[in-house]
Amino acid sequence: MNDRSKKANSASTLELARKVLAIEADAITGLISRLDERFLDAVGLILACRGRVVVSGVGKSGHIARKIASTLASTGTPAFFVHAAEAAHGDLGMITRDDVMLALSNSGQSEELLTIIPMIKRRGAKLIALTGNTDSALAGEADVHLDARVAQEACPLNLAPTASTTAALALGDALAIALLDARGFDEKDFARAHPGGALGRKLLTHVSDVMRTGNDVPRVSDDFSFSAALVEISRKGMGMTAILDSGGKVVGIFTRGHDPQPAHDHPAQARRRGGRADGAPQDQSAARCDRNRRARRCPQHARSVPRQGHLMREDVLERMRRLRLMIFDVDGVLTDGTLYFSETGAELKAFNARDGHGLKMLRESGVDVAILSARRSRAVEVRAAELGITLVEQGAADKGAAFERLVSRAGTSAAAAGYMGDDVVDLPVLARCGFAAAVPEAPDIVRERVHHVTRASGGRGAAREVCELIMRAQDTLERAIARELT
Repeated sequence: MNDRSKKANSASTLELARKVLAIEADAITGLISRLDERFLDAVGLILACRGRVVVSGVGKSGHIARKIASTLASTGTPAFFVHAAEAAHGDLGMITRDDVMLALSNSGQSEELLTIIPMIKRRGAKLIALTGNTDSALAGEADVHLDARVAQEACPLNLAPTASTTAALALGDALAIALLDARGFDEKDFARAHPGGALGRKLLTHVSDVMRTGNDVPRVSDDFSFSAALVEISRKGMGMTAILDSGGKVVGIFTRGHDPQPAHDHPAQARRRGGRADGAPQDQSAARCDRNRRARRCPQHARSVPRQGHLMREDVLERMRRLRLMIFDVDGVLTDGTLYFSETGAELKAFNARDGHGLKMLRESGVDVAILSARRSRAVEVRAAELGITLVEQGAADKGAAFERLVSRAGTSAAAAGYMGDDVVDLPVLARCGFAAAVPEAPDIVRERVHHVTRASGGRGAAREVCELIMRAQDTLERAIARELT
C-alpha cells in the first residue's frame, strides 16, 4: 500500500470514527428530553424494594445489563446479574417476590426474556423494562418502562448494537446515580463497597466494629495451668487467651499449640494509649501493631495496658458479607432449650421478642431467614408465620439434607448460607455452611468448630446478636435502624 492510500484510508477512518462518536453522543443527548415521571417511578420502585435488583438481558444487552448490575451494587443498591437464558434453566430460583427485575432488550421482543417474565410476575416481583421499543411485548408487561430508543445505530449497516447499547448503559448509570443520591450514599459508603481500594482500606473498618470486649475476651492469670488455658480457649471459642498479671494487665498471649508470647509480640493486641482509640480505623491500629512486633527484641519498651478487646478475624467478616441466607435452629437457639408441655401434652415454646425483631430486620436488609429444627412444633409454625418466614424445615431427622433443601429453595449456595446451632446434631450443617455460629451453652466440641460464639445465651438475644453482626458486616445495620425511625 503506497503512502497516498494510507493517507486516504486514514482520513476516511478518522471521519468514520468521528461520525460514530457523534451518533452515540446524539443517542445519549436524546434521552435527556425523554426523562419523565416513568424514570421517577423506576427510582421509587427500587427504593421500596426489600430484596435486590435483578438485572437481565441477552446478547449485547446482556453485557450492558451485567455492567449496570455492577454499578448499582457498588453505589448502594444491592443488585446482581442473571442471564435470561440461564434463568429459564434453573437460575430463576434466585429471584424472589421481594426483588425488582430490570430487563434490557433494545427490541423489547427477546424470546428468552419473554419466556421468564410471566413466572417472575407470578412470584410478585416488580418489572422495569429498558427497551428501544415502546410498543414491544416487554414494555407492555412492565410495571415501569424506560424509553431508550435511538434514531440509528452507529454501525454503517445500522445492524450492530452500538448507539443503542451506549444509550442503555447511560440510562442505567443515570438510574444508579439517582438512587445513590436518594440514599445519601457518601464516600464512606463507597469505601465499604470497595474494600480492595485505598479508600476502602482507609475508611472501611474500625476497631470497635470488630472487637470483643469485657468478659467475652478469654483470659487467665500468669500462674495459669495448661489445662486452665485450654478450657478458657474452648469456652470463649477464639483459639487464644490473654495472660494477665496480678494487676489485670496483659503480659502475654497463649494460643492453642503455641508457647506463651510477650504481649508486644502479638499483632492483634489492642491498646488505648499511644493515640489508639476504639473508633480509630483498623488500618491505623494494624500499623501500630506492626511497630509493636518490630520492638519484640526490646521488651523493656513494652507497655502493659489492660486489654479491652479482640479483633474478629477478617475472614469471618468476609464470610458474613457473602451471606444471602441465615438459618436458625430452634431449641437452644431461638429458645433457651427448655421444653414445656401442657397438661394435655402439647409442646409449648418461649421465644424472645428482640430475637424475633432481629430476624425481621435481617430479612428486610436483604438476607433471607430460615428455620431448621429436628423437632416438630405448632408453636414454631405460628412464630415463623408471625415473622413472615416461609423457609421452614421441621422434623428434620437428617439436618444435613434439610439444610441442602433450604439452600435450594432460597436459590443460593451453601457458601452463601449461614447456620446457628447449639448441639452435636447441628455439626453436619455447621461443617457445610459458609458461616457457622453457636450459643455459649453449646458443648465444647460444637464451639470449637464454629466461626462465632455469641455473647448472649440461646433464647436470650443470641439470634439478635448474630443478625446485627451480619448486618454490620454487610453495612446494612444503620439503614435498618433508620427504617425503624421513619
